Amino acid sequence: MRNLQLLFSDIKGFLSDELGRLFVCFIILNLCLGLWIHHDIKTLEKNNIERYKSIESEINKVNKKVDYRYFNTTRSLEEINSVNIDTKSGELKHSQSPNNR
Repeated sequence: MRNLQLLFSDIKGFLSDELGRLFVCFIILNLCLGLWIHHDIKTLEKNNIERYKSIESEINKVNKKVDYRYFNTTRSLEEINSVNIDTKSGELKHSQSPNNR
């Protein structure tokens, strides 16, 4: 109990000093600023994740359109030349089909 009273009297003496009050105000302002910045960073991270997902879905839509657009041309070239064409990377792979000429 005696130690607790000494602690409170020391705190009271520290806060009665002008420099002590200024120090406490500085600490409180830093904590508030840190919480505000932390909240802003979390909001930006959430927005970036949403933007990334929307960009990824748009890329997937474009890839599907590109594959569909060249499907007929690719299919006929595959049948004529007996190759497999990867429309995304442009690689040609020879295939062993029964319709080889």
